[in-house]
Amino acid sequence: YGNIQLKLNSKHEKIEDPFLWIDEYHHWHILAHAWNPQQSQNCSTSLVSAHLYSLDGKQWYRSPNQPYGTRIAYDDNTTIFYSSLERPYVVTDPDTHRPTHIVLAAPFEYQGNDGCSHTERCQENERYCTCVNCKWISHTGTTVLTLET
Repeated sequence: YGNIQLKLNSKHEKIEDPFLWIDEYHHWHILAHAWNPQQSQNCSTSLVSAHLYSLDGKQWYRSPNQPYGTRIAYDDNTTIFYSSLERPYVVTDPDTHRPTHIVLAAPFEYQGNDGCSHTERCQENERYCTCVNCKWISHTGTTVLTLET
């Protein structure tokens, strides 16, 4: 099929880490990490994900909504707002091909809604790192989302 060409909605959006799967109807899907490289405030509302879909693997469309956002609610009733959720990996049921879980890389430390303080990885003239770069402050781990079936 060659390279997938996708026109983004804005010059302020970036997409990386695509995960491709084909569902039970033989429709194609891509889940990807998405972000706004300009956003350094209000990180709890930052762009973190994108869903693309195709009927044939050639003509692609992008969902207008994020498949998941920065707010993750856990089984122990805690909620964490992540400034970035990257490297999505979709686990599907082997019989139905329906997604059951999403595995994501998630930063351990969240710095609040004002963004994260400046680090060596940020440009020197920035007061705050952009939301996607808060991950450089601390370590990154893995979180698993269970999808409703």
